[in-house]
Amino acid sequence: MKHTTLKTLIVVGASATLSMGSVQAQVTVYSSVDYNGHAMGMTNGLEIGNQITVDNASLSTFAIQYEATTSLSTSVGFDVRFYQNTGTPFNGYATPSGLFYDSGWIYNTLGNFPTLPIGNTINFDRTDFADGSQNGWSFFNFPVSGSFTFSITWTNITPNEIEMPLANNVPGQSTGFYWVNTDGSWSLNSQPNNDPNGNFIVDFTGTVPEPSTFGLAALGGALFLGIQKLRRKS
Repeated sequence: MKHTTLKTLIVVGASATLSMGSVQAQVTVYSSVDYNGHAMGMTNGLEIGNQITVDNASLSTFAIQYEATTSLSTSVGFDVRFYQNTGTPFNGYATPSGLFYDSGWIYNTLGNFPTLPIGNTINFDRTDFADGSQNGWSFFNFPVSGSFTFSITWTNITPNEIEMPLANNVPGQSTGFYWVNTDGSWSLNSQPNNDPNGNFIVDFTGTVPEPSTFGLAALGGALFLGIQKLRRKS
C-alpha cells in the first residue's frame, strides 16, 4: 500500500574508524516554496512536469502541493514520476526520458485526499521510493545529480477540479518552464512570457556526504601514519 504521510527521517552516521565511511547529512535538495499567487488547472490524464537541477544527493522525501476546488470523488487518483532528461531535444532541451521512479496510481478510495482550497500536500518517503523504483534505480545507492524532471498526472477529475499552485524560480535550479506529455510526446511550455513562472510547489530532501567528515578522516589518517612512523623510529 502506498504511503501518503511524510515521515521524519533521521540519518545517523558515525565514523569512529576510517573503515566506517562518512557521515550522511540530511539536506534540502530542492524547494520551491515562493508561491507567486497563481495556479495551473490540471487536465484529466495529462502528465505535466518540472525540470530541475540538483547537486549530488540520495533522495529521502518528496512533497508536492495541490488545490482542490471541490470535494474529490473516491475515483480521483494521481501518479508521480521522476525522469532523467536524456531524450530527443525539444527547443534545445533534452526531453524527459529514462524513467527511474513511478508511484503508480494512487486513488482516493477511502476518501482521505485532503480537499482544502490551498495547501494540500502529497508526501513520499524512502519506502515509497523503494516501492516505485524503476530500471535499477535505488534511492540510496544511485544518487540523483544534475538535471531531472518530476511529473504528476491526475485522473478522473473534471476541468480545473485540481489546480497546482505555482512558485517563482529557484535560482540555478529551475527554469519556470514545464513539460507536457501528450500521447507519449513531450513538449516544453510556459505561462505567457513565462510570467508567472510555471514551477509546482515541491520540496525534496536527501542525504549527502558531510564535507567536514572527509576533512576529519584525512586528518585522522595523517595522524595515524605519523604515529606509525614514530613507532618505527623508537
